Amino acid sequence: MAAADPEKLIAKADKLTKLTLTRWSADWKNATQYYEQAAYVLDKSSYKFKRLLLVSLTRMKSCITLGSYCF
Repeated sequence: MAAADPEKLIAKADKLTKLTLTRWSADWKNATQYYEQAAYVLDKSSYKFKRLLLVSLTRMKSCITLGSYCF
């Protein structure tokens, strides 16, 4: 997982949360997994603190939307 590019993971998660003509509801469950992986990679590399904060906040938003708790 450490070799994964956090920007690509964030892009995948953002794509899952965007509504389209064929997707009428956001897939927060799968997007949360991508946000968590991106946060893990950003945390381990400890660069771009602002980006890590943004990913963490978006992950928390997705957890709230799902009605679950994030740790």
